[in-house]
Amino acid sequence: MPGIVTVRVALLAVVLTLLPAVLPYASAQALRLSASGGTSPELRVGVSSVPRGADEVDAVLVVSSDPGAELRVRRAEAFGPLGTLVFEADASARFGSDPAGRFAVAARGVLGPVAAALRAAAWGAPPERFVETAATGRAPFHRGASLRVSGEGRLDRTWLLAAGATGWRGAGDGGDRANGGESALDLDATLRGRRAAGPDLDLTVMAQGRLAGRAGGRAALGAGVVLAPRRAPEIAANVWLDVRPTADGVRVVPGISSEGVLALGDDRLAWSATARPGGLERSPWSLDANWRRPAWDGTVEVHGGVRAGGQPGAAWSVGIAYRSDLGGTAWRRDR
Repeated sequence: MPGIVTVRVALLAVVLTLLPAVLPYASAQALRLSASGGTSPELRVGVSSVPRGADEVDAVLVVSSDPGAELRVRRAEAFGPLGTLVFEADASARFGSDPAGRFAVAARGVLGPVAAALRAAAWGAPPERFVETAATGRAPFHRGASLRVSGEGRLDRTWLLAAGATGWRGAGDGGDRANGGESALDLDATLRGRRAAGPDLDLTVMAQGRLAGRAGGRAALGAGVVLAPRRAPEIAANVWLDVRPTADGVRVVPGISSEGVLALGDDRLAWSATARPGGLERSPWSLDANWRRPAWDGTVEVHGGVRAGGQPGAAWSVGIAYRSDLGGTAWRRDR
């Protein structure tokens, strides 16, 4: 009986998720099909940029041993002197042996000289259940809620400052929490010097910290370079010194990270790599990469990822995807 109930709930979620894409007044802008193998093989079918009045909707169906559905809604509103604000809401559900969900709402916009963002989220299972990537974020709790406030602004013609604060609150028993703690506060800041090291080379200085009550705290200092050509994607490389207290004093652990996109004609190679055994990431060792190129009136993508260590443990995946731009005319009759 529980299995039948799970299947029925999953079927209902599929219908509710894909309904916006097949209504007479909807028109998807893109269709994406994906298949991957590895630790958790899955198939994904998704549509994006489905107009629903003033909103745009993305929907994804996940077929796997832990089936699920995802929905994202975006809306842009003009608020006079405040300018245009973008609101987003996204929800994910998994219907395996232990059904769970994740929900988040966010707002972002430009307030005077500052680009600001606010995001609140809650999740009922470890974040690894809800993401495609090997990297799984920095949540210190398997279940809980978070609130993040961030902003970015220009100090002068050369230097930009970005800073943010994230409050975490854990749920469940002590095994779901960071070292048994109930809450944590993350602080981060990045100072970036545009063209500070050359015509296409920026410099960055970063600081991160976590206050976790009786679980203690952590801190990190980083420095890096960003290759930022004027008409090409950026490539960043960083070195870190992660600091954490131990019973014997203070431990300093070096680390590195890199992310970027390399354009090779019509091909695009993107990656995100982290090797920070002393950092705040749930997966201290992770690599995500994908290669894309135009094909068959769309885009073909080969993607893969691997992670190790930390709370999630080891996992890997490799897969292929196809994305077709529908242009909003496939089944459209009226907005």
